[in-house]
Amino acid sequence: MKKVSVLIVEDEPLYADQIEMLLDRLGYVLFGVLDESTDVLARLEVSIPDLILMDVHIKGAYDGIELTEKIHERFALPVIFITSLKDDMTFNRASRTDAVNFIVKPFDELQLQRAIELALKKNILSQNNNEMSSQTPESHFFVRQNQSLERVDIQDVIFIKADVNYCVIYLEDKKYVLKVSLTELSKRLPSNQFLLTHRSYLVNQKKITSVNLKEGTVLVGGRSIPLSRRNKAMVLQALNYFKE
Repeated sequence: MKKVSVLIVEDEPLYADQIEMLLDRLGYVLFGVLDESTDVLARLEVSIPDLILMDVHIKGAYDGIELTEKIHERFALPVIFITSLKDDMTFNRASRTDAVNFIVKPFDELQLQRAIELALKKNILSQNNNEMSSQTPESHFFVRQNQSLERVDIQDVIFIKADVNYCVIYLEDKKYVLKVSLTELSKRLPSNQFLLTHRSYLVNQKKITSVNLKEGTVLVGGRSIPLSRRNKAMVLQALNYFKE
């Protein structure tokens, strides 16, 4: 489980410091602070954050809007524009990019929190809409914990249990309770990795250590999960089971 990492692209040091303090209070991880477009592109070649807060006016060959266009030519990164300008020309230029939000300085902690949450949700929806055409499956999703969003790596999920209108996501050392149906949640997970062993259980097949055919259970993460007769053949086939 990882917290959301945020890159600040801002050429006013004092304002960059203020944003950094807001991010820290909201529980996000600072990926870095940069003020020049070339430096941003060079940094993204090495590693990428979960989200970028992009000032419109920055140093370098590109302003923030042009830089966002360059970034989106290569990376599917959610970008929130931040600016002190309120003119229509700036907004219209920004709206032609794939940025997910636009907030005007000065903004407070609540405004920043809502902008980030909306940006991440929009990005998740976009990933889901493009899932069929994407060659690379998504590796993570975000869940809300108190006043921040936490990143959960899909490979760390052991199993998911449905409980009426809620789902409980189990990791090795933590669990999350989400108000979402198992059907809806399964749409956000790679279908070739998670198996429906029972109408109430979705299991990460990479975490399965054994299957008890007599009792109708699978052992995953040290826990025994029910395996229904209806789903038994499908699960065994997915596990590359060979009959003797």
